[in-house]
Amino acid sequence: MSKTSKATAEYTNSPTKDQGRCRDCTMYYVLYRTLGKHYAGACTAVAGVIEPDAHCKFFKKRWDNKYG
Repeated sequence: MSKTSKATAEYTNSPTKDQGRCRDCTMYYVLYRTLGKHYAGACTAVAGVIEPDAHCKFFKKRWDNKYG
């Protein structure tokens, strides 16, 4: 399965208050953690590096709210 572009997924680094964050999505997983609390992640549906506080139209809430 090929991944969708960020544009097609309507990916945004500035979601509104009521939109779910990528870090709370079933398709998000952590690639690595940098110094401090910044996580770089990826998505099973969207191509590229995914920020944990971003949002896209494919969001599906993860039940445990923990990083991948």
